[in-house]
Amino acid sequence: MATTKDYRNEASLLTLQGIVDVLNDGSRASTQVDEGAHSRLVDLVTRWLESGPDIEKMRRRATDPNFWQIASTWEGRLTFVAEGGAQMLPVPGKDADIVSVYFIQLLLNPERLRLNAPCKQCCRWFLKKQKKGRKTYCSNKCKTKALVGNKRRRDHAAKLEAIRNALANYLDSSSQYRSKMTWQEYVEQVVKGVTRNFLTRAVKNDEIQPPL
Repeated sequence: MATTKDYRNEASLLTLQGIVDVLNDGSRASTQVDEGAHSRLVDLVTRWLESGPDIEKMRRRATDPNFWQIASTWEGRLTFVAEGGAQMLPVPGKDADIVSVYFIQLLLNPERLRLNAPCKQCCRWFLKKQKKGRKTYCSNKCKTKALVGNKRRRDHAAKLEAIRNALANYLDSSSQYRSKMTWQEYVEQVVKGVTRNFLTRAVKNDEIQPPL
């Protein structure tokens, strides 16, 4: 049976997911967040994460002075909750803007440490399953894509290096090869997996310099 704590955790996660949606999609997630507000919010949250997160360290660095001035005007309001308890709810000051509202919601959220910096593959903010540590990728799908992409880049770089070595040998060989075949034919012979189309693209992209 779900407890009051379970419901609170679920509510906290829903609120946190709403903040994640705004960080990722800006005005598409909330019409109150224009481009400038979105940029400020992303910057604030990024600096917060980079600080540890350590809000005192972040404050001493005077990150976004306008925010700290606005935050100082917020007040608390006591409300009564289930099981004979009470909690203090934040009340925005008269100068509060949408950036301060979202950021203070994040700071007060008990699940805030589950917010993770953007995924290195899809570049979207996400929530971790646990509060501890930081993750590089938001999912196994993104991790797999990144690993495959890294391998392709390494293989591509290795193939270009082999082509450059073959071209150097072709040029150093004087008439031994140049009188018998073009440089493309020679490279195709000595470098495994290289096709004429690959060489054409590599030249077009300035990845290799063909012999004059």
